[in-house]
Amino acid sequence: MKRKKYNLSEEGFNRLMKGLEQIAYEKFSKSAEEIDGLLEAPITTDFIKLITKVKGLDDVIERNDHLTKYYRGYLDMYGFETMYDMYIYAMSCDLVPEELRKERDYSKLVPVKRTVIRNGKEHEVTVYINPNKDENGEENEDKEVKAPKGQTKAPKRRHARELKSDIVGGERATNPRDVAKLKEASKQMPRGDKPFQDGSKYYLAIRGDDGEIVGVVGYSEEGQYLTMDFYRSNGQVSGVATKGFFELIRLAVEKNKGVKMEDRPEARSVFAQSGLEQHENGYWYIEAEELQELFRWESGTQNE
Repeated sequence: MKRKKYNLSEEGFNRLMKGLEQIAYEKFSKSAEEIDGLLEAPITTDFIKLITKVKGLDDVIERNDHLTKYYRGYLDMYGFETMYDMYIYAMSCDLVPEELRKERDYSKLVPVKRTVIRNGKEHEVTVYINPNKDENGEENEDKEVKAPKGQTKAPKRRHARELKSDIVGGERATNPRDVAKLKEASKQMPRGDKPFQDGSKYYLAIRGDDGEIVGVVGYSEEGQYLTMDFYRSNGQVSGVATKGFFELIRLAVEKNKGVKMEDRPEARSVFAQSGLEQHENGYWYIEAEELQELFRWESGTQNE
């Protein structure tokens, strides 16, 4: 005997979700131990997909604001601020990562660390990504993320200021797949001050004329300041660190943050000319208010 299939309308689905949330709240309002257990419970991506019908990570990032508002009660039950935080956390809890189910080969996956908020606290988690394929297992069109392994002739040396760049991260949730691409590309980059850090909040990707990534810079927030975590270069482009610093200034102005930089003897004149002052701890600083004022003067928007 065949079972009947039931199709809920959107209105019916909304009533069902509200009903489930109300039942959950009533059930757990009587027991602090049960609440704590729910807030700390492991979550899988299959579970989230079953409840919310999201297609995967890219779908969550694309519709993060809408999903966060729509499933507010559901997220609160598990202690998450956004659907993005919940999905990234779930990816780290999967016994068999989604990417591994498609690949069957760990060697193709890149571990990426991300920070999510759960129960008001930051948690650093690790997810595994294949940077060369999308969620459907299709090859990405932007294969230029891989640095060339050999050159038939020495390319013309370029300066980073002449090249295009873009910021990964920002107002939209950072896609771990984008971070994995930068991390994979940086493995072929012999120049830089520190190794790639996948815990950075923002990344600057510097691209050659053919779109290939030739330099990567990482930035983080430290309280009221933005700081540079590292830079990597393919060795054929000069000025990556300098461009990274000035893009840091630009980003700090946009985010209304100050700037904090480690002392670099070769860059002291640049720091000083940019309004930074060296403190007793050796770091160079400029406050957000000073930076905003300096930017207004340089852009010619100061009040008459």
